[in-house]
Amino acid sequence: MLNTLMRISIMMFIWLATLSAYAQEFDPNSSEFDPDKQFVITPFGAIMGDPVQVKVLGKDKVGFTVVTVTPTSDGVTAMLSIIEPQQNGEPGGGHALMMSLVEVEQLMKLLNDTQNADVVSLENYGEHHKLVGRVTEPNAPMGEIAVLFNAKDVERNNIRIVHILGGTPQLFEFSAAGIEKLIRQIGHYVEKAETTAEATKL
Repeated sequence: MLNTLMRISIMMFIWLATLSAYAQEFDPNSSEFDPDKQFVITPFGAIMGDPVQVKVLGKDKVGFTVVTVTPTSDGVTAMLSIIEPQQNGEPGGGHALMMSLVEVEQLMKLLNDTQNADVVSLENYGEHHKLVGRVTEPNAPMGEIAVLFNAKDVERNNIRIVHILGGTPQLFEFSAAGIEKLIRQIGHYVEKAETTAEATKL
């Protein structure tokens, strides 16, 4: 019995030490993406993979990206999930943006475009935003997705992705470093899915 308890204690110590190491490695301001990370420890708990930290506007919440790309007969389908852990005494939640391969490639192009865009010259999107570009059309079955700037942010410090589904918009705000990391995160999983799809062709 004592030996069993000792083994359990040792395993718990190793597990906690591992969690501590992950916690020290996670940097919400990093632009680097590590595909080998299984999860990270954030102030709000464990999140799968190596996520990008994002502000969920209108909810006063912090979210984290999880990217899933699945091979299909037509190429791949991608889902960008925003996980909202429990915080501020409120339960957790989430949001999912579904995209085809063409749409996710358009998203990555627009995210890259934000790096050098002239905010002032961009087309207005509503009263408070400038449009970098549309990922999907307004009447798309899975909702409209577009990449935006805050019209007042001429320094390009914050980039926003809007998802309008059922007439209700939800805005997600990323730092410039976060956008760099998101591009790497999406790109990794798209490439991995395409490689898998190619390898399993008959």
